[in-house]
Amino acid sequence: MIEFTKMKDVDIKNFLKFINENEIEINNIEKHFLDIFLVKYGEKIYGFSILTLQVNQCILEEVFITPAERSKGYGDGLLRSMLNYAYCMSIEKAYYLRENPKVYGFLLKEGFNREKTANNNIIFTVNLKDFFTKPCAGGKK
Repeated sequence: MIEFTKMKDVDIKNFLKFINENEIEINNIEKHFLDIFLVKYGEKIYGFSILTLQVNQCILEEVFITPAERSKGYGDGLLRSMLNYAYCMSIEKAYYLRENPKVYGFLLKEGFNREKTANNNIIFTVNLKDFFTKPCAGGKK
């Protein structure tokens, strides 16, 4: 069965192997261990995300699904799992601040809003209450 879950201590070894095999570089990854969510089947990891909680907001720092497992709904499930976690912690808003155009289309499809900051940086935001009152990606009301 596919699981969408926060990473546990027993997952660390497989996670480090996963990011190495997929040539993903994350500086000081150890400091993010408590912020990582996984999509996995048994011990096999298909993707991960990093979500940092702050006062009344959270920052989506990374989201990755292996190319072979994309377009199967795993990204949507992973995003919903971690944003639900944040929502249950009374977080109101989520942000994606990184410059990674490969993720932009996914975030827009999921209901994030594209905004420009005063210094012309592109960010993506979503109000979590609004996010959870809309149908899942691809769904219609």
